[in-house]
Amino acid sequence: MDREFDCVIFGAGVAGTSAAYRLASLGRRVVVLAGDRAGSPTGSPTQPPICTGGVSPAVAKLLDFDLTPAIDCVVRDVRYAWKDDAPVSMQLDAAQAMWMVRRDRFDALLRDKAIAAGATFEPVTAKGARLVEVEGDRRWCVKTPAGELTAAFAIVADGARSTALRWVGLPRPTVRSAVSLELAAPPDEVPRVDFVLGEIDRGFLWCFPKQGAVSLGAATFIGEGDPELADRLVAYAARRGWQAEKANVRQRPIALWSGDRVLNAERALVAGDAAGLSDPVTAEGIRSAIDSGLQAGAAIGAALDGQTGALRGYTRQIQQTWGTDYAWASRLAQALYRFPGAAYKLATQKRKASQLMSKVLCGELRYSEVVELGIAKLMKKLLPWE
Repeated sequence: MDREFDCVIFGAGVAGTSAAYRLASLGRRVVVLAGDRAGSPTGSPTQPPICTGGVSPAVAKLLDFDLTPAIDCVVRDVRYAWKDDAPVSMQLDAAQAMWMVRRDRFDALLRDKAIAAGATFEPVTAKGARLVEVEGDRRWCVKTPAGELTAAFAIVADGARSTALRWVGLPRPTVRSAVSLELAAPPDEVPRVDFVLGEIDRGFLWCFPKQGAVSLGAATFIGEGDPELADRLVAYAARRGWQAEKANVRQRPIALWSGDRVLNAERALVAGDAAGLSDPVTAEGIRSAIDSGLQAGAAIGAALDGQTGALRGYTRQIQQTWGTDYAWASRLAQALYRFPGAAYKLATQKRKASQLMSKVLCGELRYSEVVELGIAKLMKKLLPWE
């Protein structure tokens, strides 16, 4: 078997498979080490990623194939609540409707598209990688249980607790803990997205509907983590009348954006959770993972074509695409999670604020645009130094 490739990708989550799809579509020889999959605590390519599965419809604009087969349901009803009191409900229009997906099916669709484009997937985990000289050229030499392989470039996309980052000489992102819980839904359960403040200190709890199921999640976003996240999630489920056990709660690392980072190294790029690209307000990371994977694939393709500075250009592009907007999101997160009661009251008094945030969740607006459209007033009331 030929073990020489243009690019090796560590991780078969959405960032890694998106990068593989882009590179293979460019006619490049790419191998994905699927044992290094993002989100899997065991490293097993058969382990479903831990994700509650809310996806912005804006991902459809990033990819040139139909994502419909991976959509479990489309939800237009959204409710914001302070604990169990004072809920504010709204209905999104068709263009803003949120997609709910099961990550195993969603990831499988991306993987199948990458394979159809010509990418190779190996169900193994890398045991080590180093740059070596091969006939006067610098190449990555990667050790796997299936034998060694070499590649001109590498993409690190093996999740928030990345192993491969140390091989390319870059630090891991700051990681926080989140919890998730999948439950069977009662037959009469209304398919609605719930965002609940007040249940989690310096964070929030969310509930996403699926076909015959509900996915609950919770996380803290600023300050110290909450060691009782799992207990709070189970207690919330019990109040909703759902049978839940703490033993079924799964821990999930999330890498919230915490400032621009260098995402390029010698003959290597970083994408997805390994790049720390989760939204600092909502923890959503699927859209940024897909986009960063596609951009990483394009940058590697340009470098293979001899374009100097392509890898450094990738870092600049991610900073422009996501870093600038997430800087605004980080400021909003400080206001929202430091003063959640006041923020909830002020936001729900003005329905426009909820509508604007829903557009952000659905990918219609960026945080910078939301600030310009009025959220800045909320921030100035809560953050007096603004």
